Amino acid sequence: PSPSAPPTPPSYPPPLAPPSAPPLPTCERCNAGTECGYCLMLTSRCYISEAWTWRDTCSNATAAGELCYGDGSCGTGSDVNTCLLAPLGVVATYTRVDCTWAPPSP
Repeated sequence: PSPSAPPTPPSYPPPLAPPSAPPLPTCERCNAGTECGYCLMLTSRCYISEAWTWRDTCSNATAAGELCYGDGSCGTGSDVNTCLLAPLGVVATYTRVDCTWAPPSP
């Protein structure tokens, strides 16, 4: 007698793709940053620290929830004085908001 073929293994459904992250909420209001694609809100929080450096200017590298200070770029106001930071002087401080900026319709 000839040997029979081995049984066919059962087929399994392909694995499910991991769930996608929920979409970010739409920004309702931003004080600055929208011209560069992110949202910044002026904050009265001020950390007087020698740890602040010129690299802490607001940019697309600023993570959501982090503080940064305005230097006039991306709509930030270097003339809106909210915080005294040694050795930088009086600057505008912002917090980056985790949202999607949708420009107003024309």
